[in-house]
Amino acid sequence: MTPASFTDLLKLALQSMRQPRAVLRQILPMQVTIGQLLQIAFLFSVATLLLHILAEASVPDEGFQSLVTQLGGPVAFFALQFGTILIMAGVMAAAGRVFHGAGGFLECFKATIWLHFILLILQVIQLIVAFTAPLLALIFVPATLIFMMVLMVALVMEVHKFENTILVGFATIGIIFAVLLIVSAVLTALGFRPEIEAFSNV
Repeated sequence: MTPASFTDLLKLALQSMRQPRAVLRQILPMQVTIGQLLQIAFLFSVATLLLHILAEASVPDEGFQSLVTQLGGPVAFFALQFGTILIMAGVMAAAGRVFHGAGGFLECFKATIWLHFILLILQVIQLIVAFTAPLLALIFVPATLIFMMVLMVALVMEVHKFENTILVGFATIGIIFAVLLIVSAVLTALGFRPEIEAFSNV
């Protein structure tokens, strides 16, 4: 079944907690172009920026600085977020070619967009939890990181039709470090030297 509405996508995001690969099989056949995926990545980057700005504004500690402030403003943060999505899709596709995976760049781009859609939902929940139950947020953050890692492994396996979970797990860690390394190199080249936050915040 191909999702036909935003409500369907929310249901599938919830289902991804139990059946990530089965859900991705419904996402990958969706008829979307690279241009449309770029537009979605643009919207996700704007939404993530707004969430970070809201989070910083809600923190009473005047010494707290979000990644938006560390980077020097919203434009730089948006560029980082948008670039990270593209780099992740590219690295995932490149890793698939190296290990003879089945997925191409379009499939990897779709998987990356889906991963960030779920991450965006979790960030909204995280912000609500931080407002209503700050102590619970301390548990929610590491739980989110673990879930996103497990989800990314499942998505890589489904996109490239890999079956060895352990090897894919190590490869996924490599993908994450490669993305962070490339992003850090780009930031350094542009003159930024922020303390990069947890991967879930990018």
